[in-house]
Formats: sequence, structure tokens, C-alpha cells
Amino acid sequence: MSVKYRVIFYIVFVTGMGCKPAAAAESDATQAEAKRPLRDQLWHYLTDGASVTAGIGGRETTFEVTRMGTNDTGKFKQSRENAYFLSYNTRASYFKDSNWGYGWMFNLSTLELDKQETSDGLVEDLGTSVDGYMAYVVPSFFYNFGDKYRGRFVRTGLGLGLGVAKFDGDIVLTQSSQPDDRVSISNGTSKLYLAVGFFLEAQWNYFTFRLGAAGPTIEQGDYKISISDSSMMIGLTHYLDL
Repeated sequence: MSVKYRVIFYIVFVTGMGCKPAAAAESDATQAEAKRPLRDQLWHYLTDGASVTAGIGGRETTFEVTRMGTNDTGKFKQSRENAYFLSYNTRASYFKDSNWGYGWMFNLSTLELDKQETSDGLVEDLGTSVDGYMAYVVPSFFYNFGDKYRGRFVRTGLGLGLGVAKFDGDIVLTQSSQPDDRVSISNGTSKLYLAVGFFLEAQWNYFTFRLGAAGPTIEQGDYKISISDSSMMIGLTHYLDL
């Protein structure tokens, strides 16, 4: 990569709509909130209990192409050991008074890959490359251990949603019976694709550890293309409390 250090910006909105805590469902505070102007409600939702996390970690992007029918495959794999992260989180939402909650995973990333994984497990420049972008919105369900909103907790969750990807380039199918099995890959106009996500988050007061992976799977002509964006981050969290 020409840019060794890259800032990766994640926006994680944890929706506050839907299930409400049973004890507060009919409270005077909730009724008063409903009477406030929509602009004030939105501002309250985006800032009440929200937090900003800045950290450093690593990021790995994989772009795997499989020829359907023969299962010949090729994979781009690129890692960044020094990546900076900045994320914004709204207050976590839970199903009534349980430890089960729900939220969203948002991400927008560029694709600039030029290293492939070879048949012997090495990552080398084979004279191929792919450029483009991907974005996904994945609603996720998680289970929380410990404090629910701040302090000391561990959360782990899975999600299934939609993603978009646009790319253009070529790849060598290194796991193939044909020698130098090079194919062009381009998906033209971006469409909506299925995206799957996973995350693990732990917080000890203001120290935060976050591990996540998500990305779309695409069928393009005779090929299936799986894109995955994985990251690991350690940082500090600041609660806004505006």
C-alpha cells in the first residue's frame, strides 16, 4: 500500500427505537420525551450516553474469488499492522431488562489490494490487483456480560445485513488445475448483497478492546466473491454526556 498509516472511521449506531425497558415504558419521563420536537428527540438519542473511542490496532482485508463448479480459487490478502481507529457509539439498547441487546455495524472502506495468497500459504505480488470500495450496514444482536452501559463489560454479537461493493481488476486463481489461471473481475454497477458480521468488545473503565469482522458475499457470473474486513483495536473511550 502506498499509504502505510490510514485512519479508519467507524460509526456504530445502537438504535434506541423498538423495545423499551419495562419499568420505564409508561413513565412520565418517557411520555414527556415523546412530546418533545423530533429534532430534540434525535439530538437526545445521538448524545445521551454516547461515546467516542480513539485507538490503534491492525486491519486485514481479504478478497477471495471462487469459480463455481470447479472450486478453483484465488485470494487477495492484505494486512496493516499500524491502523488508527475513530469510532462513535450511541447508548446500548437492550430487550427490556435482559442482557440481550441489539445495534448496528456500519463501515465504509476502500479496496486497494495487490498481494495474493499463494498455494504454499505465502503472500506475494503476482502482478495482479483490484481496486474499489465496499460498505455495509449490519444489524447485530449481542449478549452483555457485566455493566450494561459503561464501566466493565464484555459484549459479543453476530449480525446479518446488506452491503454494497464495487471493484475492478484481475486475479490469479492459485488453487487451480490450470497453469497461470488469470481472470478479470469487475462487477460494474454496485448492487445490494448479503453481509455477515461478528464483533467482540470489552471495556475496563475507559480502556476498550474491540475485535470485528464483516463483509458481503457476491455472485458475479461464474464466480463467487467473498470480501471480508477484519480489525482489532485497543483504545480509550470518552463519554459525551451532553
